[in-house]
Amino acid sequence: MSHNCEDESLGIHHNHNHSHRGHDHDHDHEPPAPTNSEQSLYSYIDSTKIKLLNGIVMSQGSQSSTLDKSSVFIKNRDDKFKIDTWLQSDTDCQMVIHIPFTGVCKIDSIILRCNKPNLSEEFDAPKTIQIYKNWRKNSNIDFNTLNSNHIKTNHKIEYPQDVGIDPTTTEVIDQDESNMIEFHMPKSKFNDCQSITLFFKDNWSDDEDNCCKLYFLEIRGSFTGKLAKDNAVPIMTVYESAPNLLDHQRVESDKPNIHLGM
Repeated sequence: MSHNCEDESLGIHHNHNHSHRGHDHDHDHEPPAPTNSEQSLYSYIDSTKIKLLNGIVMSQGSQSSTLDKSSVFIKNRDDKFKIDTWLQSDTDCQMVIHIPFTGVCKIDSIILRCNKPNLSEEFDAPKTIQIYKNWRKNSNIDFNTLNSNHIKTNHKIEYPQDVGIDPTTTEVIDQDESNMIEFHMPKSKFNDCQSITLFFKDNWSDDEDNCCKLYFLEIRGSFTGKLAKDNAVPIMTVYESAPNLLDHQRVESDKPNIHLGM
């Protein structure tokens, strides 16, 4: 099947939460270093240059054209727990988010809050998420390329099947941080990031017509102090599906009164 969506520029020690390290073929057996919200890279994301493929902005179940598009999933400290707005895959389960930074960053982890399965409502939890750093300038991001073996995936993670927000909920706030999942990036691979691209590839039902929701995305790490080059990339809209899988983990709960990197 194929997408017909248009390119879109957007302008995202004892705790109840847990962490898992996503794995690819490079196995690092050292335990991941704990992170906290003071390491959020929120202020270094160039939200005016975020690129989205096959995603729509939703507000309490209705598509919205008035919201600040990046803020529906890359939320500030005041909106971190809000679930009345989200990013949703449009015509099927696959979705691409390209996030450039204003400077060069070291990425330690990525935190995601997605939806639980609800197949009767045509939603399913995402499964495989492929991660790429520093997508080549003037090189198209398109589904054919992402689903092929033409480029190397820098890392793969697997979102857990039954963790997340009920996609049919009408609640506005959910402060349960146990459904925010932290994926630790392998050491040395993400030390010089000017951008990061997330490809939501498949879901747990293997039904590509079931959509997914992304309520929250946070990137943790450190800013190196170097200015980033222009990382705008062209996006194309061709599609083909294929599954994959990896380990996951839940995010460690932030300490009280520590906020989202603001």
